[in-house]
Amino acid sequence: MSRTSIFMFVLGILATVVVYEATGLRITAHGSLGTTNVAAQPVGTPATTGALGPSSVARVRTTLPSSAATAGSGLSDEEAAALRARTAYAESQVEAAEGRESAWPAGVAPEYRKESVERQLKKFVVDRGLAKIDRLDCSEFPCVSVLTLPENGSQARQKLHEALNEMIKENYSGRVALSLSSSQSGTGSDATSIAGVSVMPDDEDVKTRTRHRTNIELQDGGR
Repeated sequence: MSRTSIFMFVLGILATVVVYEATGLRITAHGSLGTTNVAAQPVGTPATTGALGPSSVARVRTTLPSSAATAGSGLSDEEAAALRARTAYAESQVEAAEGRESAWPAGVAPEYRKESVERQLKKFVVDRGLAKIDRLDCSEFPCVSVLTLPENGSQARQKLHEALNEMIKENYSGRVALSLSSSQSGTGSDATSIAGVSVMPDDEDVKTRTRHRTNIELQDGGR
């Protein structure tokens, strides 16, 4: 395979990113994802339009080169490794959209485990009347919780955010990312504010995949 062909593969990978952005696999309205040593602050509020559909998944997968594609291509070891890493990253996002679970990594700190996350949320959120836990998905790392807030509006979300920052400060160390996304279930007087929450190490791949999982969980909660 020529160097030109390999670069076309790279362009295909970039097209994958465009597809993901266009199909709305991002944090939902009013969401935030921040990183700090002890707490998280909002860094943006991208909109969402829905999950990646089967046809989009198929289109994305056709852009992904195989590992064998870089063999004998004339690329340097560094270039080939970067391409393989990008391919693996894009494929992991396709798997997340398809609902395919990823195994928990070895040696995960105890504060990220399901039992610990449940205790943390109960202490800092549920017992304070800020929200109730509807679901806690720990099928893969990190756990993603779906919470129902007692009222709608920015004030309720702000109180939740502050409590979660306090929870992180007390229970986690190192650089930690907080994913906090909100949505609405129902309409009119029956509308309920729901939030997707997850705490994770500051790792870009983990954060991106968790955004997708949270988006799907919030869509399920809004039905």
